[in-house]
Amino acid sequence: MIDDSPEGNLIDTIIASVMLSISNYWTQSIKSSRGKAKPIYPGNQIGYINVINPSPAGKFDKRTIDIDPERGHI
Repeated sequence: MIDDSPEGNLIDTIIASVMLSISNYWTQSIKSSRGKAKPIYPGNQIGYINVINPSPAGKFDKRTIDIDPERGHI
């Protein structure tokens, strides 16, 4: 626990500044990345392929991942 001495107040101020700086960094990162996020379809791995979902239930399941008929055995 930080005491009420001048040293304790200095450390408390430093910790508060660092925490505020981290918070501002993450807030800015989130603001700058809005609109850039896209769903990730990891179907480019060997043995799997991305296919169009014929009956999507929402905007995030327009594609699905299936086993590649040519390289699925790998």
